[in-house]
Amino acid sequence: MKKLLLILALTFGIASVASAQSRAIGARLGYGVELSYQHYLQPDAFLEADLGLDLVGKGGFKATAIYDWEIAHPDWTSQGEWMIYAGPGASLGVLCNDKDSASGFMLGICGQLGIEYTFPIPLALSLDIRPQIGYHFGDSGVYSAGLFGLMPTFGIRYRF
Repeated sequence: MKKLLLILALTFGIASVASAQSRAIGARLGYGVELSYQHYLQPDAFLEADLGLDLVGKGGFKATAIYDWEIAHPDWTSQGEWMIYAGPGASLGVLCNDKDSASGFMLGICGQLGIEYTFPIPLALSLDIRPQIGYHFGDSGVYSAGLFGLMPTFGIRYRF
């Protein structure tokens, strides 16, 4: 009976901790359109995963994962919550030569710096910049390397 109570207590404890983790899902708009998911791993750090169309140059698809830390929570308004965040990450993608043929893949490391406002309702708006050093690989090896992502990106997410 004690083992059953212990197992039940552990199950409910793990479930309550998992449900207390803040999450957000939405979109980012900038060089392309990305689906965005955020998941808090610690009270002041979250993982952001984005998947979408990369419209830089020839275009293609890209997946990015970033580990962000909350840097500050300015008290600029009486309602809602402001947050400044930054962190490192990595990207992997497929580049398209035209609509029908793939011309290679992309691999890069990136950083992100942004500001986010969460309304009193579960809606958050963000503005960030994500510089990235990337390499584009094709049939003949590396054919492009450079710094990308210097355009600000707008995000809108539903928090749950």
